[in-house]
Amino acid sequence: MGFARRPHRQSYLRHLCFSCVWPPCQLIYHPRKCERFGLSDGEGAERLWHSIQHLIAYTRIAGYHLRLYTLDAQFHFGNTESFLNIGKWIARKYRLLESKRTENKKELAESGVAVDHLREQWKDQVEKQTRPLPSQSKNKGKQAVQECMRLRKSKKTLEKRLKYLQDIISDPDTANYDVATAEIELPDILDRLEKTALNVKKKERALGANERTQLHHWVKSQYINKCMNARAILTRLRERLRSRKFELDRVERSCRKQRNEQRLHEHTEDSVRRRDPGIQQLAQKYNRIVKEMKDLIIVRKAPRNVVAPKPIDVSKLFNLDADDELWQDIGLNYDEADDEDAMPPPWLSDENVRKGIRAMLELDRCEEEEERLAFERKAMRSWFEEEWSIAVSAISTNDDPGFQHQLHLHHKYLCRLYVLWQDALKQFAKDWEQSWGPSEMDIEEARALEYSTSVEYVEEGGCDVSFERDVDAVLTEQLETFALAEEYRQAREDFITTDDFDVD
Repeated sequence: MGFARRPHRQSYLRHLCFSCVWPPCQLIYHPRKCERFGLSDGEGAERLWHSIQHLIAYTRIAGYHLRLYTLDAQFHFGNTESFLNIGKWIARKYRLLESKRTENKKELAESGVAVDHLREQWKDQVEKQTRPLPSQSKNKGKQAVQECMRLRKSKKTLEKRLKYLQDIISDPDTANYDVATAEIELPDILDRLEKTALNVKKKERALGANERTQLHHWVKSQYINKCMNARAILTRLRERLRSRKFELDRVERSCRKQRNEQRLHEHTEDSVRRRDPGIQQLAQKYNRIVKEMKDLIIVRKAPRNVVAPKPIDVSKLFNLDADDELWQDIGLNYDEADDEDAMPPPWLSDENVRKGIRAMLELDRCEEEEERLAFERKAMRSWFEEEWSIAVSAISTNDDPGFQHQLHLHHKYLCRLYVLWQDALKQFAKDWEQSWGPSEMDIEEARALEYSTSVEYVEEGGCDVSFERDVDAVLTEQLETFALAEEYRQAREDFITTDDFDVD
């Protein structure tokens, strides 16, 4: 229930679990592309798993309660160590933040694209790449033809309504209230008619028809059905190849890699290689449909003057050459979109725009990360001041010696914590101008104890064992065996003697 009441934690976990390399997930759930996530990427979960993975073999044979105790002890130890090093963690995050900010500012300046334009392109990219892809169906051609026929009827109905309103407005004998009603309705009818006419043209263009084409003859056309399915397959094939390019883009442009990033890149490459056969099968399926379309043209079961699309060369499928048949729409009437969308969008074709979008998103995350780290520093101080105040109050009001000892140990622990945090975060001098609670003497004692060499010497009784170097090991072992046997024999005799005495 506690976790369920924290929707921000649920959102964070969902983004980490679903930020896979599949492009829609990358666009929606990836922490680097989501607002208010900063540079968080689940590193705490990875570090926790790394700290307990050595217990796997042991916990397999341990009992239930022993397993719980072991894990709790390991978690407590890890939490204690992390708490001591939280200052170093924040300092390391700030160094990473500054390096990323400098790098991405330079990359954004080199792109030469305005930030407002980049945000528009990013919004368009998310919208286009998260659209549902067309699917195949046995009746896809029939559905497309019927949809076009329905739009034609809607267009005719709107044209009749438009003519009726125009006649009312132009008729001098019409009542004033009828004219006013018609004038109010006329702009809406014009807008709807314009949109419907545009949709009709797009659907007719997709079917390869024109205004004079009798669409009812095409309802049961096998060629139209195969053409629509081929377009659906080609759309999916293009999107998967684009996705493959975006997946490999990060790996190809990376130079300096940390160990975690190297593993991520290797995982990405493996994922891409695993999906390559599926992309090839999709291309082969498209080629089979193209062959069937050619056969229908030969036997004259296709509309007049149609041209079959060309098959795709599977051996050159991953080259992504602009002149490949993959990007040609011959025979498919693929241009359903508006004329302004006929060319590839800048977020896909312009390398500067793509670089600018990446840099812009990283800079946004850097600003959020700076706010997050500032909040962490504030939380550290708030917690420490409250903890110190409670510890001092408890020491002054309690007289029990055992409890006093534990409180003084906690007092020393807090002083050590203060020293470690202060030394790790020296760059934030303003945070340490006002006292957090400990006095200067407490801080100096804790610093001296933390950084001074402390070795405890234990004086031994001067036992000389140098003679052992000259002793025969075999002889020593035999003598020890004889001594043990003699001791056992003597103990047995004493036991028998005691029994005889008890009997008497």
